[in-house]
Amino acid sequence: LWLVAVGALLLATGLAPAATIAALAPFFAALALIIVLFEAGRDMRFGEGDGVGGRARRLAGAGAVLSVPAVMLLSMALSGLNLLPTWSWTHGLMLGALLLATAPEVFSPSLKQAGAPAKVVATLERESAIRGALAIAVTATCIDLLSLRVGEGQALAAIAAGFGLGLAFG
Repeated sequence: LWLVAVGALLLATGLAPAATIAALAPFFAALALIIVLFEAGRDMRFGEGDGVGGRARRLAGAGAVLSVPAVMLLSMALSGLNLLPTWSWTHGLMLGALLLATAPEVFSPSLKQAGAPAKVVATLERESAIRGALAIAVTATCIDLLSLRVGEGQALAAIAAGFGLGLAFG
């Protein structure tokens, strides 16, 4: 949010021309992605020997593999009915990634209050963190692909560069 506020402030005050802000936007987007992914993974412990990390990774992977393609296909079907006239597969992927994210701060207190076992709560919190990081990375990539900054032939290179930059700084 602070990046949005800074951009709006710079634009509203005229301290930076709109063209300069637009040119710098990809760099700030990469910075935001790095910060969010770093924060998501900072407190995660996968090698504790309790089996929670492995279950969380499998659950997150299964959720992504099953839900993202289903959302993509459904959105493309709606596009075929002309309900989404300018829709593409990239739009469908981004929608699937956005719906992949869950919020542990919403379900975790309810599970704890209901008396769910601690391992179940821990597994779902870690699974949610993994899915959230995946959702952010895929959504950011789709935004780059849908923008005019990335040509069709350069899509894979742009994706690899974005993830490489995030991994290097993360």
